[in-house]
Amino acid sequence: MDPKLLDILVCPVTKGPLIFDRQAQELIALESGLAYPIRDGIPVMLIEEGARWKDTPVEALPVPPPPAEEAPVVATRAGEIAAPASQQPNVALLMAIAALVVALLLLIGLSRRRATPPEALPEPLVP
Repeated sequence: MDPKLLDILVCPVTKGPLIFDRQAQELIALESGLAYPIRDGIPVMLIEEGARWKDTPVEALPVPPPPAEEAPVVATRAGEIAAPASQQPNVALLMAIAALVVALLLLIGLSRRRATPPEALPEPLVP
């Protein structure tokens, strides 16, 4: 692990320093107790990954760290894949945003129609 990178990285939860455990290939945050795995030389700084091993003693951590758990993928129709519930769009929020955009466009259009025409420029003072 590059010492310069270790100086830059902090725990995403507490923003505290991390300690590199060479044997377990993990970055450990002492304040929060989270252990972030290093896979293929890349620290995985996801809170979910650190929380997986929170109450595990350093000696019991698997070496090397196990691969990340994949989110379950549910097939709905042929060729379509449903997104996990946390990634599905909030339809009510999207409809509210669309309504605001339409209202703003209408207001802009109406304000341009009601604007008074610019005053005519005065005639030049040429003899």
